[in-house]
Order: sequence, then C-alpha cells, then structure tokens
Amino acid sequence: MGFVERLLTYFHNRYKNRIGAGRVILATVDGGTGPWGPVTNVIQRWENSGPATIAGWEGNLTVPLARTLEWSSNFTYMSKSEDDRGQPLSLVPDYTLNTWLDWQVSGALNANLGVTRYGEIEARTASLQTGSAAAVTDSRDAYTLVNLGLNYQLNKTFRVNAGVKNLFDKQLQRTGRGANTYNEPGRSFYLGLNVSI
Repeated sequence: MGFVERLLTYFHNRYKNRIGAGRVILATVDGGTGPWGPVTNVIQRWENSGPATIAGWEGNLTVPLARTLEWSSNFTYMSKSEDDRGQPLSLVPDYTLNTWLDWQVSGALNANLGVTRYGEIEARTASLQTGSAAAVTDSRDAYTLVNLGLNYQLNKTFRVNAGVKNLFDKQLQRTGRGANTYNEPGRSFYLGLNVSI
C-alpha cells in the first residue's frame, strides 16, 4: 500500500480579457413555447469579454484502501467568479467535486467508478447586452453524474479502455433561461485504444 496524498491550493486569477459569451446577438431562433410563453433563443459567439476575476480553493486527496484499491477525490470551490460588472461568469459552478475508486483487478485489468457533483451555477442579474435587469434569473441546480470505466493493458504497446459516462442517464435540458443554457446529455459509451511508442 502507498501513502496518503493530500494537497490544498488557493488561486486568484485576474483576467484582462476573458473569453466568454459575446455581447452582440448574431441571430435569434424561435424556440417554440415554454412554460412562460414563447421562447426566443439568441445566438452569440465566444469572444474576448473583458476583465474577470476567478478565485477559490482546489484540493485533492488520495487514500490507498488496500493493495489493489485506491480512493481519490478532488474539488474546486469558487469563492469569487465574476466579471468587471460584478456579474457571475457563465458556466462556472459554485463547486465541483470528483471522487472515484480505482481497482487494479489484475496486472493488466483496471476498473474505476467515479462520481462528479457540480454545484449550483448562478445566473446573471443583469442583461449581458444592455446591463439592465435580467428578465429571468433562474440558476442551474446542483447535480451529480456517475461514470464507470475499464482499462486493459494488452501488451507494452496497446491498452484498450471502455466505459459508460453518466451511468444513470441524468439528463438536463437547456431552457435558455437564466443559467440553464446548456444540455447535459444522457448516458454515453466509449471504447478506445491507446498506443505507446
């Protein structure tokens, strides 16, 4: 068995020109009818969006539980995530927590089970385009995803990996309202081959 590893880091980043959702609306698309009436979605491009500050804590912990079993976790907690107007940055959760078990089943086979928890994503209270009060300030609630993976070392050169992301098929659909601006797709499967030369 190995040793317990731990790390805690504070970070404070000031961006002169952070990349974010643009302030210019390129087009609008009819989104049908939602619970609040007709929905119009706007199309923007990613661009330099001015000064921003991101600050918080990051940490990790690795604990050997047995000779072939290890538990690892890492987290990011955002104490500050805002633009030069004091508005929350898009797509930045309050916290992210990853934790997983890594089992070395045999010399060639490894299995892992991981859980990721995303904290709430706060919505802007002011319009990105005009600066006036935002019509909708819905935050995206915290949610959890579970992943499962396998790796098999065929020989010194080739390793096969396969797994399931979002094992329990948690689906979040964008509404275009407040912070609910992206989809969390359902369950997916992957199969890969790593080549070491």
